Amino acid sequence: MAAKTWEQDFRYPAIQTSIRALSHDHFDDPFEYPGSFCLPVAERPLVGWSPGRITLIALVLGFALLAAGAWLASIAEKQNGLLLVIGGCCSLSGMLMFFLPLKLDRQIIGWMMGKRGHDLAARARNLTLLASELSDPDLSRMKISIDGNDHVLILFDEQNHRLMIEGLGARYQVRAADVVDIAPFQFMNYLGVKISYRINSKGPLSIALARTSLVTELARQLPFLFFLKKLVKNQLLEQSLRTLRHSGSE
Repeated sequence: MAAKTWEQDFRYPAIQTSIRALSHDHFDDPFEYPGSFCLPVAERPLVGWSPGRITLIALVLGFALLAAGAWLASIAEKQNGLLLVIGGCCSLSGMLMFFLPLKLDRQIIGWMMGKRGHDLAARARNLTLLASELSDPDLSRMKISIDGNDHVLILFDEQNHRLMIEGLGARYQVRAADVVDIAPFQFMNYLGVKISYRINSKGPLSIALARTSLVTELARQLPFLFFLKKLVKNQLLEQSLRTLRHSGSE
């Protein structure tokens, strides 16, 4: 669950170190800074809407469309075929609502952050750009929330061995030289990577980058489908290891 103030947030010590480390020359474009950082973009960790709330609305609308489709199909026999067609369209639209937020997560997050999202996409060109949730990797404090700690776009800059991350709450840069540890991360149906990295040679900031895996959730709910887990690719972990050229836990 997202903290209400930065002082209560797990990233606060790293934010203080980052602000002291970056000169005013780098605040307009902190990704020009030669080190790693974590910088807030708002007075609080979470301001306004979040992708989780948009997803919740999409789910509610999806169930409503499915119910409307079923109702129209039930009365179609007494009326005409047109109602059956409309009912079928409602049902298909309802099912589509369950998958759209997952398939359009990058576009949704980019739209919500505005110019910063557009600029990061422009930097990407032929580089990999993924959407993810960013959270505290400490599982003892992990809770399911429609808001989360942060929702981010990650640019995997393999040429410069760094992750450039734009979030709704903060901006991050992870350079290979500052990485302390990289390990797989999983929490329920969230799959990704845990990264610990130093900021200005100080104590490391640990973050978890994870995406919802529908296949993982299916195998979790139906244990007899355990073999599906072999089909799941942890793209965030693979891309992070490749970009940062890290072999895994030290």
